[in-house]
Amino acid sequence: MNPKITTITLTVLPILISLFALLYSSGIITKFKLKINIDGYLLPHSSLQKETIVSFPIVIPILFTNTGNNSGVVEDVILGVKNISTNKTQIYSPISEIDLQKYINGKHVIHGENIISPNFHPFNLRGNESHIKSFLFMQENGIKGFPGYPTKKGNYLIKVFVKSLILNPILFCL
Repeated sequence: MNPKITTITLTVLPILISLFALLYSSGIITKFKLKINIDGYLLPHSSLQKETIVSFPIVIPILFTNTGNNSGVVEDVILGVKNISTNKTQIYSPISEIDLQKYINGKHVIHGENIISPNFHPFNLRGNESHIKSFLFMQENGIKGFPGYPTKKGNYLIKVFVKSLILNPILFCL
């Protein structure tokens, strides 16, 4: 092995590690930091028969913001809808992604022209990037501890739960 290369490596490697630690601790290099903002919700008009409706559908536009510098993936989003008077919580899952402008222009009716995707798909957020996505949520049935109670008019607390995956940066040393 060449002693000159070994000496340079032993000198440069600690400097690179120190520089990386300094950048990380000062906030210049930060992990994936997800913030979500919700500015209201919409209740679509249903084309289903009243007898077949188990729960009310909810359309929620959500702003996903990664305030960190590293990328991450939003893997799933669910809602916990709690009836304030009965204290019972129902779980809602995203059924489809909605084009909010077409949905609003279409008089709050869900149809093929305002559905972007019939399913929820995970999506990537790079560092300091934002995406606004609107999802149609419906009640999830059959989850242990969260039985499918029919939803009635009342006061509800809606909590948004997001599952994310942090993509770790790879540090290349030459």
